Amino acid sequence: MAKVSSEQKDVELQNFIGRHIDDPELQVFIRQIEEEPEAFNLTLEGPDKEVIRLVELGLQISLDRKKKINTIFVFADGVQGYMEYPYTLPNGLSFKKSRDEAISLLGQPTKMGGPVEGALDREIFYWDRWDSEAFSLHLRYPKDKKSILMLTLIRPDRLPDEER
Repeated sequence: MAKVSSEQKDVELQNFIGRHIDDPELQVFIRQIEEEPEAFNLTLEGPDKEVIRLVELGLQISLDRKKKINTIFVFADGVQGYMEYPYTLPNGLSFKKSRDEAISLLGQPTKMGGPVEGALDREIFYWDRWDSEAFSLHLRYPKDKKSILMLTLIRPDRLPDEER
């Protein structure tokens, strides 16, 4: 069970994409989390320069050089060592939804992929992405496509070149 305040309310994570880490609404959310965030800087080239991990909450947030949020990763239980994010997912999704149910709910994806072998866990997965002006929503499914393993919210200008 994630260590979060009993007063914590569901938030619309997609609203944090592109915001500065010191944004007042984001800070209210972070202050209500009882877990101590793990933050580290990245030395690799790329858009992400800092990562904030909240393992017990099932969240990972990446920031650019100006400390604006590039990406929010939301995990199902046990994925990459994270506990399951306990609050409502964007757009009526839940980790229990299958790929077919997600597509039925969100419409035809902008891009689809798989099977792909995961770099960290070597597991085979499939993925779909839906794009809007404000953010892209990326879902990762296990080989059987019967659930959602991870939901990722990405700034549209931060998508890898090969995925634009």
